[in-house]
Amino acid sequence: LSPTILQKLDSKIIEKLPSEVVEKFDKDVLNSLAPRALRNLPPEILEELDIQVIESLDIHTIQLLKPSVIERLSPQIIALLDKTTIQQLSSDVISQLDTSMIQSLDSKLINELDNKVLNKMEPEILSKLPLARIATLDVETIQKLPLPLIAEMPVQIIEQLPRDLLEKMPLSKLQQISDSLISSLSVELLDHMSMRDMRNLDCHFLCKLSTPVLNELPPSVLRKLPANKLKLLDIATLEQLDVFVLEKLPSSLVEQLDNRLIERLSPEIIETLSLSTISQLPITTIQQLSVKTFQRLDVSILEHLPISLLEQMDVVVIQELNPKIISKMNPEIFWQA
Repeated sequence: LSPTILQKLDSKIIEKLPSEVVEKFDKDVLNSLAPRALRNLPPEILEELDIQVIESLDIHTIQLLKPSVIERLSPQIIALLDKTTIQQLSSDVISQLDTSMIQSLDSKLINELDNKVLNKMEPEILSKLPLARIATLDVETIQKLPLPLIAEMPVQIIEQLPRDLLEKMPLSKLQQISDSLISSLSVELLDHMSMRDMRNLDCHFLCKLSTPVLNELPPSVLRKLPANKLKLLDIATLEQLDVFVLEKLPSSLVEQLDNRLIERLSPEIIETLSLSTISQLPITTIQQLSVKTFQRLDVSILEHLPISLLEQMDVVVIQELNPKIISKMNPEIFWQA
């Protein structure tokens, strides 16, 4: 019988007809048939049917259709398809799928998805993407990635990280961030640095660090600092430094150091200090100073110096000494007094 006659029969009868007969029926008739009567039809016939009808077909049959048709189906139906079929669809369609489904796809395909979709993905999936692609994601997403991967990001990204994460970045990156960010780093920064890293800190970077951080650095690193930064350090920190470093300090700061440190300084530096500070030093230190300096000290201190040094003082100062001290001097000095 002709298709025109056959398509008017009961659907139960039509279901028993060969597919090559059914495929000649009108579209309206095909749309009204049960899925089991349609599944053996050629894909090009099925693709012309209404979307609701196509969605009622079994998954195996749907997977035989061309991607442009499958893309019109609901995300719930698409999610049931196999990975090979899904990967043929456009990124816009794939983006509408559940994140867990997307994450099972090929990384090359994931790479093409919109950032809104990628930002919802698990770190282990994102880690497989090219660095340039990862760098386009939200900072909130990037900061969940493994530290070595974050460290590969451009400086502009690194600078947007929270401080606790920023402080874990390698020195090579930290030395590239802005001065204001460097100065905001906390002492926690040093917990993530090896001694070798600390020794490799350049002077520019050191000078931008806050004083609390500097106070925690070892003396071998602090010696790089100029005087204007050294003077900001705690006295307890300064007292750990070498003499040649301390000698860079202004006199007002040197005077706050322990006397045992001051006496190790060169006479030229000690002579710049106040008389009250010099007076507290041991006689052995004072006698290394120039006559011009030590003769300004109190007589009670001078009288402990060797006679040979006292003889070099101005007569006006000698006259203030105890007569017993003067009497021990060279007669020439005595007659001048």
